[in-house]
Amino acid sequence: MAASSAEDIRRNRGAFPFSNQRSMPVRLGQLRNSVIRLIYNLLWPIGLVVFLPGYLIKMFRRGSYRRKFGQRLGIYDAHLRTRLYWKKSFWLHAVSVGEVTIALKLARQIRILKPDQHCVLTTTTTTGFAFANQSAPDWIEVMYSPLDFWPVMRRAFATISPKAVILVEAEVWPNFVAEAHTREIPIALVNARLSP
Repeated sequence: MAASSAEDIRRNRGAFPFSNQRSMPVRLGQLRNSVIRLIYNLLWPIGLVVFLPGYLIKMFRRGSYRRKFGQRLGIYDAHLRTRLYWKKSFWLHAVSVGEVTIALKLARQIRILKPDQHCVLTTTTTTGFAFANQSAPDWIEVMYSPLDFWPVMRRAFATISPKAVILVEAEVWPNFVAEAHTREIPIALVNARLSP
């Protein structure tokens, strides 16, 4: 009887949680990532309170701090939401002028391959935003990058609704990547060096 029970268990191993030894490391890795992301999101508001004054001072010095500030919080005006609604865009994300230059070249190559493709280009800095606005053709929607806080990222992804995300250089943020993964949106990293 015992031998028969052991054989039944071996045959039906998939019916028992964590019985498949190969999937256990994957599940543990996912659990670890979820815990890390939870801690990150719990600490995020504290970090915002600590760093916000310096961030605002920096924005005041650079000027044009009010221009599209809501985009950093995932708040988009009705005209922008309407423009993005029907376009399944490629979302290119770049930090500043150097990365924006690369992103614009990449967007033009995508457009050659797919002539009707629209792109959204988000940038972190005011200088990158100004450069992108001056240089981007009308089929590229230039926006400020949303802050990497999960409710902000959820709103941004819901508005932009990209069919793919392309990150330029090593601008990888946990909630950005997690939201793309949750929505099963492919992510590519270009022109980046990652060290272990």
